[in-house]
Amino acid sequence: MPTRLLRALVPVSLFVATSVSFMPSNGTARPLARTEPVAVITGLIVDSASSQPLAGTMVSVRGTTLGVQTDPQGNYTLNVPVDSAKGRDIVLLVRHIGYKQATRKLHVTAGRRTAHFALVSTQMQVAQDSVMAAAVVSLQPATP
Repeated sequence: MPTRLLRALVPVSLFVATSVSFMPSNGTARPLARTEPVAVITGLIVDSASSQPLAGTMVSVRGTTLGVQTDPQGNYTLNVPVDSAKGRDIVLLVRHIGYKQATRKLHVTAGRRTAHFALVSTQMQVAQDSVMAAAVVSLQPATP
């Protein structure tokens, strides 16, 4: 009996402890408690040689778990919590396979900020080892 009661209480207590926002049917979250100020950083990530947008590029704040990927047009939007009075110093880290990573130091305050990046592609070297294979095939006439 006590185990049954414990199983019933644990999910409820976890739900109460972790629920900080309400998700209505339209998919937008509304905070229930007072929210802290946020810096909204937006930008475009492109290839430096062709100016083509880079979809799937990772944009993150160094030293945190904050990060997003660019959309198919190379755009990103990153929400960074800040102190309303002083702001916050951050380092944006931009990474994409086949390109050199880029970083930029920013001082962000509540509100909107734009940071665009043009990534430089890296030369990928392919090993030029060759493999030689030989096979011996013998053909023998069929015996009747």
